[in-house]
Amino acid sequence: MATHNADRLTKRQVRVVALSSGGGFVDGFDLIMLGSAIVLITPAFKMGPWEVGLLTGAAYAGAFIAAIVAGFLTDLLGRRAIFIASLALMAAASVLSAVSPAFWLLVVARFLVGVGIGMDLPTSGAMTAEFVPARVRGAALAWWQLAWTVGALACPAVAVAMLPIGDEAWRWMLGSCAIPALAILVMRHSVPETSQWLAAKGRTAEAEEVSRWAGMDAPVAEKLEGSQIQRSLALFTGPYRRNIVVLSVLCICGSIASLFLGSYSAFLASSLGATTTRAAILFGMVIWAAYLLGNIVNIAVTDRVGRKPLLIGGGVITTIALVLAAQVGLSKEHVGTIFVILAAGGFSYWCGVNQAIWQYTAELFPTSVRGTARGFTTGWTRFAAVLSSVFTPILIKTIGFSAVMLVFAAFALGIIVCGILLPEVKGRDLAEIAPEGREAVLAEKQ
Repeated sequence: MATHNADRLTKRQVRVVALSSGGGFVDGFDLIMLGSAIVLITPAFKMGPWEVGLLTGAAYAGAFIAAIVAGFLTDLLGRRAIFIASLALMAAASVLSAVSPAFWLLVVARFLVGVGIGMDLPTSGAMTAEFVPARVRGAALAWWQLAWTVGALACPAVAVAMLPIGDEAWRWMLGSCAIPALAILVMRHSVPETSQWLAAKGRTAEAEEVSRWAGMDAPVAEKLEGSQIQRSLALFTGPYRRNIVVLSVLCICGSIASLFLGSYSAFLASSLGATTTRAAILFGMVIWAAYLLGNIVNIAVTDRVGRKPLLIGGGVITTIALVLAAQVGLSKEHVGTIFVILAAGGFSYWCGVNQAIWQYTAELFPTSVRGTARGFTTGWTRFAAVLSSVFTPILIKTIGFSAVMLVFAAFALGIIVCGILLPEVKGRDLAEIAPEGREAVLAEKQ
């Protein structure tokens, strides 16, 4: 899809990108806030390793289920409806988390937070991809992950500020997540449905109106065949099957290889000798600062260098960092070394791997099934996160830190393989990318 100015975003396109990325801020702020609050929640509910894993994994489980369902719904009902509903649920569930009187209700509330997050995963990416020009699409999509990292980085500062409240500070920490969710929710009401989705549904006049609103050319409508369910199922049997499988594997490998670096940063810092809650939380900010830098670098170079080399390079460095971490081990004598290694691995992961996942899943599929494909693939990041969050604390206690790092390194090797198998898409219109996948499969059969 072309725009009137293919090298720059209009003010309204910038608004769409900013509000789409706002979901990333809420996602990062909320998920990492639990990592800070868990230090206080654990004694409050007398939790053991299984309870910690269950509570941490609840949001990821909700996101996994919701991403798949919401992906289909965003193709069927439109981007805008899910775009708004996702943040409404996140805000409500955050408040429920704050007032939960019992452990089981807190787990339910965290699951509902995850449902809201999962609803936003396919929708925000589709919104951004369908509103911006090809030559800056990679950077525009990358802003969601940058906002995620900013949210994660802001979280420890907010958590530390609330510590003087006392043992109940965790309630204020979790409840504070509703504030950005509500603010962004209100502003999202100003964003219309995407012109591509409207055109695909035959609503040409509305599509043209939205195109004028955004300052872009009207899209060419896809030729749709069958019902929405049939089109979605065709992802797994038709010409896009290879891409959906490779991206799903990439999401699983990438999530498992990286989750420990972020979600357990405060927990890791405590294990390494940060003796107070405040020190543990602030210590974890070191890694998130490296992640932030990685995102900024990706935004600067992705539309020039391309997704593929950044993905492969990020996978290589992440693998090396995890192997080195396993060799150094987990001890107070190596605190500085371990954090330098993990920060370097985090930088390369967020600069190449995580951004490529977010970009590829929004770019490789046609409008009619973009939400379904994106929800299915990115949903696996949350599934892998559930497994990691539940079993990582237990594995560290049973087989040790070094062995866990080697397991993660094995998954990081899968990132490299997936990077080799995926095509390059930089600077190409969405309408040009999708048909090529179909032609490539037909050529292989001949």
